[in-house]
Amino acid sequence: MAICKTIFQLALVLVQVEAFSFRRAGQRACRGVYYDGFSRVACETDISPAEQRLYFKEHACVGMAPGSSCRLQTLGMTPSLCFDFCRQHKESKFFGIEYGRDCYCTGYFHAKSTGGGDCKLPCEGDNKEMCGGPAKSSLFEMHFCDASADRMAQAKDEAKAATEKATASVDLAQSVFDKANALSSAWELGVCSIKPQGELVCSLPKTWVDKGVEANKAANEGEKKINAVASMEEALGKVEDEVAKVKEGEMTGELAGKQDKAVAAVKDASVAAKVASDSIGNTISTLAGPLGSDKVMEGFEDHFEALGDTKKGWHAVCALEPIKGQSYIALADEKKGPAACARKCFSLVTGTDSCVAFNYQYADGLAACQLLTEEGLTKPALAKAVPIFEVSESKLEAQKITAVDCWAKKAFMGSHPNGPLHAEVVKQVTVDR
Repeated sequence: MAICKTIFQLALVLVQVEAFSFRRAGQRACRGVYYDGFSRVACETDISPAEQRLYFKEHACVGMAPGSSCRLQTLGMTPSLCFDFCRQHKESKFFGIEYGRDCYCTGYFHAKSTGGGDCKLPCEGDNKEMCGGPAKSSLFEMHFCDASADRMAQAKDEAKAATEKATASVDLAQSVFDKANALSSAWELGVCSIKPQGELVCSLPKTWVDKGVEANKAANEGEKKINAVASMEEALGKVEDEVAKVKEGEMTGELAGKQDKAVAAVKDASVAAKVASDSIGNTISTLAGPLGSDKVMEGFEDHFEALGDTKKGWHAVCALEPIKGQSYIALADEKKGPAACARKCFSLVTGTDSCVAFNYQYADGLAACQLLTEEGLTKPALAKAVPIFEVSESKLEAQKITAVDCWAKKAFMGSHPNGPLHAEVVKQVTVDR
């Protein structure tokens, strides 16, 4: 019995000595960083001895000059802040946060088996995180994977890839915007005073500009995300310079945490840039519609006819009402464009969205088409007609527009309920008139 009592007393002394040594180590200015990651492991009532804990509020600013202010004590508590403090203490394997604010480092924790409620108190510095409860501690383990360099390299690679992808998307959207404005500026047919047909034809520039503005808005958002990546990379570079100046073994938890946050900020900015790039892609795809698809209507000329006196070099613009939401612009191949729009038009055969024809324009790599309804047919004689404006080759060359044509379904022209249709030339547009 005397021997057992002696062993127990000796063990108790050793625990007290170890706890005292741990706390004494924390009272010195911290040197070195021993952990590079942490994870949440439990929500428990920790009944481990207070003597073996190292509290942030007591030791975070140890080593500072007398009378100096401690910035760390002004920060709201978060798991990351607690980790940055505890990662400097080699003897610690875990850290806990209780009451939403009190951080402590510990070599171990001892969970009480039952009771104590939940960890539902938001952290003072981040209300999205939970930092213990009235009786329980949020507990975290700390580990060292020697992955800081790898994470930094990965963040830089992600930033480079995201920037390149977003830049390409921004350039594409900006090109659509510029070319849409150029086509709008070039479109001068001098027919706006002719009502109602001239008004329809003169509304095309606004359609192109509006769609170009959509592309430009997406490009601007992408540009912001690219700049954010560059800004975060610059901030990371400054932190790297700070770290490079630290002597071996004197890295602080605060600086290590600053570096981790800078890496995380670069990664977050890269993700945002990728999302912006995808958003630009979606916008461009929506604006392009059939013009952005690889699917075309092979031999579409068997089902569509180009209106106007094409044999004499005239090009037609049909003055029919466009189908709402069925006007498109895209950077596309000139020859592929009509076949792509024909495929879309051919598929719309019922209701108010029934397509009977489409206008097509092409200039400097930008294709545009508008799908048309039969609203706007005229009746110059016994039979109805499709009103068109004929544009000369010389006029198109003067405006630097490569193609202007109206393609109508042959079935529509030949089998209309009111009899076969023909094209009625409202006006011929040349360089002189």
